[in-house]
Amino acid sequence: MFFSDLKNEHKLLKTIFPAKWPKVSQFKYIPHLLSRREKRLIVIFGLIALIALLALMLRLPRAALKTVPAYGGQYIEGVVGSPEYLNPILAKNNDVDLDLVRLIFSGLMKYDEKLGLVPDLAKSVKVDNNNLDYKVEIKDKIFWHDGQPLTTDDIVFTFEIIKNPQLKNPWSEYVKDIKLVRVDSKNIEFVLQKPLPNFLKILTVGIIPKHIWQNIPVKQFSLTDYNLKPIGSGSWQFKKLARNTNGAIKYYVLERNEKFYDQKPFLSRLTFKFYNNFDDLIKAAQNREISGVGYAPKNIEDQLILTGLFKKHSLQLPHLTAIFFNAKNDSLLNSKPVRKALAYAISRDQILNEGLFGDGQIIQGPILPLASYYNPSLINYDYEPDKATKLLANSGWQQGSDGLWHQGNKTLEISLTTVQQPDLEKVGQLIQKSWQAIGVKTKLITVPNDLMQKEIITPRNYEALLFGVIQGFDIDPYLLWHSSQNKSPGLNLTSLVNPRVNELLEKAQNIPFDDVKKKKYLEFQQIINDELPAIFLYSDSYTYLVDKNIKGLSIEKINTPPDRFNGINNWYIRSKSVVK
Repeated sequence: MFFSDLKNEHKLLKTIFPAKWPKVSQFKYIPHLLSRREKRLIVIFGLIALIALLALMLRLPRAALKTVPAYGGQYIEGVVGSPEYLNPILAKNNDVDLDLVRLIFSGLMKYDEKLGLVPDLAKSVKVDNNNLDYKVEIKDKIFWHDGQPLTTDDIVFTFEIIKNPQLKNPWSEYVKDIKLVRVDSKNIEFVLQKPLPNFLKILTVGIIPKHIWQNIPVKQFSLTDYNLKPIGSGSWQFKKLARNTNGAIKYYVLERNEKFYDQKPFLSRLTFKFYNNFDDLIKAAQNREISGVGYAPKNIEDQLILTGLFKKHSLQLPHLTAIFFNAKNDSLLNSKPVRKALAYAISRDQILNEGLFGDGQIIQGPILPLASYYNPSLINYDYEPDKATKLLANSGWQQGSDGLWHQGNKTLEISLTTVQQPDLEKVGQLIQKSWQAIGVKTKLITVPNDLMQKEIITPRNYEALLFGVIQGFDIDPYLLWHSSQNKSPGLNLTSLVNPRVNELLEKAQNIPFDDVKKKKYLEFQQIINDELPAIFLYSDSYTYLVDKNIKGLSIEKINTPPDRFNGINNWYIRSKSVVK
C-alpha cells in the first residue's frame, strides 16, 4: 500500500509540475520556505565561497606565472675622472680606463660573480706536462664589434704585444718567457718554462684585434683614436662620446652587443658621465642625472643615500692604504729609526674614526688579515708619540727651540703626497697634524686623480705617498714588493731593495698553496714589518651605490673596482611574466 500511494502522489505532482527543474521565477519563493537561521547560514557560507573563489583567482596567475628579466633600459653611472686609453694593453692605473676595458673587451678567462675563474672566450682549457702546457680551444662564432671573426691569431698578437718592453705593460714580467703555439684558428697552446700557480689569472687580459692594431706602429699605440673608440669583442660596444667646450669627455655611451657569443645583457645601454670632483657628482645625483656612483668616499655616502635613489652595496675588497716611502727622493727616509718614529706618531684609531667614519680595519703589514697566509705576530705600531721622540733622540736627532728635529745642518721634514679625494685628503691632514705634533715638519701635497699616475706614480715623484693599493684575494705580493717592480710600470711604490724579500717572493710564486708557501710569506711579512718601507694604515670596503630600480646584482666581493661589473649581463630594469 505504501509504495502504491507514493506512485499516485508522483503522478499527481507531474501533472502539476511537468518540468524536471524549477523555473528561475520559482526561486523567488525560496526565502519564504527558509527559517531566519537557515537564511543567515546561507549568507555566511555564500560569502565564504565568494572569498575562496576570489583568493583562488588571485593565486592562479602566481602559481602559473613567474616574473623574469626583460630586455631594455639604461644604466647611467657617475664617475670622477675621465677615460684616456681604452685598450687592455695601455690601461694601467686609471680606474675609468680599467672599468670600460672590462666591459668592451673579452679575455680567454674571466671572473664570475663569486670571483671564480671561468672560461670566457675559451671553450675549454686543458693542462698537462706538470702544469707547463695549457691547451686552449676558443668558442665558435666569436666576432669583433666590426663584424670580423676573432681567431687565435688575435690571441698570439695580443700576448706578443704585451711582451714588447716599449709599452711597459704590468703583465710583461709574467708572460715574457711564455711561448705561444698556434695550432689552428680555434686552438692555441701556452708553453711555460716553470709552473705559475696564477697562470689562469693572466688569461683574463683583454684580447685586442690584430686586423686593427697590426697596422699601427708600437710607438703610436697611445696616439690612435682606437684608444677612445675601441673595437672589442665583449658584451658591450662603443656607441658614442661627447666632449665639453674644453675638449674633455663629458659622457661615454656603450650599447649591447647583439652578436655577443654568450648571454646577452638585458640592459640596452650603459652611459658613463664624468665629473671633475665629488661635489659635482653629488649635485648630479641629487638632480637624478645618474643612476649609479662608481665609487663613493665615506664622507659623501650619506649625502647620496639621502637622495632616496640609491641602494648601498658594500663590497669586500682586498684593498690596503699605506704611506709608501721613496728614500731615493729623501735620504732621511733611509733611516729605519726615522721610519719607525713616523709610524709610532700616527693614531690609526683617529684615522679610522674621523677619516673613515669607523668603516675599516687597522692593519700592520702587507698581507691582509682575511688572507690564509696572514701573519698575526707582527709588531703593532700603535700610537706612542713618546716612543717616536725617543727613537729620534737615540738616533742622533736633536729638537731645537723651534720644536723641529735637527741633525747638523739638516732639518727633519717630509712631503706627504696623496690624491685629491675627500677621504684620503682627510687622512692626509690627520697624519700631517700627528707628525708635526712630534716636531717633524710636514708638507701635504694633494694631486688631482687624473694627474696622479702620469705626474706622480710613473716617475716616482714623491717622498712619502699616501695611497691605496689592491692586493687581490688570490694573494701574489710579487708585483707590489719585489725590487724589480719599484720602477714603472712595476707596482712596487717603495724604494725597498731587499735580496731576502726578493728570494722569498720568487720561490713562493712558483710553488702551490701549501705550508711551504705559507712559511715563506710569513717570513716576508716579518721582514717588511721590521724594515718598514711603508707604514700600513687600514683596509676598507668598496662602496658602490646603484639605483634601487636596477635588479640582478648579486656580487659581494671584488678583487679590483672593475669587478663590480662581474655579472652585469644579469642586471635588468624591466621584467615580464611568463608561464612556469
